Amino acid sequence: MTFRTIGVPISTAEQTANSVTQPFIPSTNRVIKGLVAGIIFTGNPSFTDLRMEVWTDRGGVPGGMLAQSLTVWTKADLMTLDHGFKTVGFTFNTIKLRANNTYHAVLRISGYTGTTASHIAWRKSYPDPQYQVGVTFEVPKGAHFPLELSIIGERP
Repeated sequence: MTFRTIGVPISTAEQTANSVTQPFIPSTNRVIKGLVAGIIFTGNPSFTDLRMEVWTDRGGVPGGMLAQSLTVWTKADLMTLDHGFKTVGFTFNTIKLRANNTYHAVLRISGYTGTTASHIAWRKSYPDPQYQVGVTFEVPKGAHFPLELSIIGERP
């Protein structure tokens, strides 16, 4: 049996190599203190720990790491059963971002290699209650939504 989820499977621990990142552009200067992502566990993937990083942009891909989360989640913290979904929060030291610059949120998973039957995926923001106007809620449209990411911060 093949499982299908509305998410982007992560194949290896090196997320910047396989482009499973969520770019974002602050409209004003921002100070970030945390990020929250929706994570799908298919099967019983083996991994040591999970953290989040914020990277600068270089031509549409992550360029250089700005910060790594203070929060580090272990498999025991996140998985109690096979095939699960978690909304996972990550805290950071203060990250100052400039308006109209592109940044990338990147999941970093150590001790991990995904397979078709057992992997971690970053959930697509579908259906997205924040942008309901003009949205067609059909499963095939789910692939066109951004990855689920919430930003916790303040204006400087």
